[in-house]
Amino acid sequence: TPAGFRAGLGSLLAGYYELQAALASDDATAARDAARAALAALGAVPTAALDEAALAAWSVDHHHLTGALKAMGEARDIAALRAPLAPLSDRLWAALNRYGYAEQMPVRRFHCPMAGEGGANWLQAGAETANPYYGAAMPGCGSQTDLLAGGGPAAEGP
Repeated sequence: TPAGFRAGLGSLLAGYYELQAALASDDATAARDAARAALAALGAVPTAALDEAALAAWSVDHHHLTGALKAMGEARDIAALRAPLAPLSDRLWAALNRYGYAEQMPVRRFHCPMAGEGGANWLQAGAETANPYYGAAMPGCGSQTDLLAGGGPAAEGP
């Protein structure tokens, strides 16, 4: 994957982290702003150097990521902000795993068994659980399930 594309994914990931942290803090205004910033970062990911197959796969990812971030940027309350988080998180995890990203920090995938129907995932930089689905009501609900180390492939377990 071209370095510029991976760097763009790193910027998108940084915006996602702000979104996750704002939701974990029950801050709807900051979460909405972070969703809008992440959407702008998504739009700035350079695709010119991608080959045809990678561009086709990215187009699908881009469509789903855009839909989730737009919905979050337009949400009126914290519940509406949280609703698209699971599909956003799963799609971003898959994209980072597929293409890599420029940063050397690991990406941790967490799972909350109580969110959604049958549980839901989210991504975060730090190792201490900060649940964005329940915020202050249950900040420690969930556990790390996967690790994407330093822009490379995922490793199972914490």
